[in-house]
Amino acid sequence: MALEHPETEAVVIATNASMHYSHVKEALLAGKHAFVGAGALINKNVPDYALMVGVPARRVAWMCECGIRLDLEDEVGACLACGNSYQLDASGRNIAPLDPHPSPGPK
Repeated sequence: MALEHPETEAVVIATNASMHYSHVKEALLAGKHAFVGAGALINKNVPDYALMVGVPARRVAWMCECGIRLDLEDEVGACLACGNSYQLDASGRNIAPLDPHPSPGPK
C-alpha cells in the first residue's frame, strides 16, 4: 500500500524545532524550540516553544529550550531543569524567554 503525500509549498523549521513523523497540511512555519508529536497533523504555524499534538494538532503545553515541559503559573515560569525563565504574552498565544541579565536602561 502506497502512502500519498500532498505537495507542500514550503515548510520552515526554525532553530532547534523538533518534528517527529508528523503530517504537514500546508505551507507553514514551525517556531524555534517547538516540539511536534508523532502523528500530529499540522495545519497552521507552530508558535515558538509550543508542544503540539493531535489531529488536528493543538498546543498542549510550552517547552523550554532544553526540552523540558514548562509549568507556567501567573503567566511566568521557570524550567526546573536548567532555570531558564519564560513569560506568556498578553494574548496568551506566545511565550518568550526572560533575559536573565537585563541590560540597564538609558541613564
